[in-house]
Amino acid sequence: WIEVNGIRFHTSRRGSGQPVFVALHGFGAGTFSWREMGGEDGPPGTVLAYDRPGFGLTERPTDPEAYRPRSAPGHLLGLMDAWDLDAAVLIAHSAGAPTALATARQHPGRVSALILVAPAVGGEPRGPSPTLCALLDTPWMDRMGPLLLRATVPLLQRGLDRAWADPAGPPPAVVADYRRPLRAEGWDRGLWEVLRSRICHPGLHAIPESPDPSLPILVITGELDTIVDPADSRRLARDLDAQFAAIPDAGHLPHEERPGAFLAVLREFLQSEGIAPAPGELVP
Repeated sequence: WIEVNGIRFHTSRRGSGQPVFVALHGFGAGTFSWREMGGEDGPPGTVLAYDRPGFGLTERPTDPEAYRPRSAPGHLLGLMDAWDLDAAVLIAHSAGAPTALATARQHPGRVSALILVAPAVGGEPRGPSPTLCALLDTPWMDRMGPLLLRATVPLLQRGLDRAWADPAGPPPAVVADYRRPLRAEGWDRGLWEVLRSRICHPGLHAIPESPDPSLPILVITGELDTIVDPADSRRLARDLDAQFAAIPDAGHLPHEERPGAFLAVLREFLQSEGIAPAPGELVP
């Protein structure tokens, strides 16, 4: 547990040595989403992950500002400071990708490479609706929103099934990982604030300006992703002048569903960019 900006963040550490990755999970996930990133079969180095506000086991603060997209880079940089990291490789999945991109653009010296997995990054066709946001900010909705979310728990399960390409769905152990945060104190309040922020303060989700053109970037998609269209991921890679890879037989969670193929692509990228040694190469 690490306290940053008045919030107790739940974090995890896998692996050791260099390079150092900081991992940002997607919507509804947590540090458990990166379970395959440690050990002998994972990438070389250390993988540090944290539960973003509203998810996992991180404290659910009462201040709505904690959940705003504009606050997310500050949380990330605060954790990097707590870990004593001058810079790191950011690896971000889905809704975590806008934060990683914004951080690379706003603080280029803190990011040594970007790995974007099924990135939920796209232009907003319309701005927030003032009428809808006024309704969401009423005291009545403030009380009812979390209660309504409790009634939608079965929909959350269906969302996880949709993220998995295999018709059999995710293994029971994976389902258990995703359900565990629903027992955290205030999980409904936190998720309500996340959803309200995404609707009325969408900021970071617009297509960003490209980061430093010298920054190594890899975009990875699952070929069978039905949540973030692989064509959109390919287009983003082109716009960012990034490397691109598609994982066969994988949906929206290629790092969880096809970890072997995912890690092979990741290692190849790291080696091609000189971030990690090639097989047989001596580490200085």
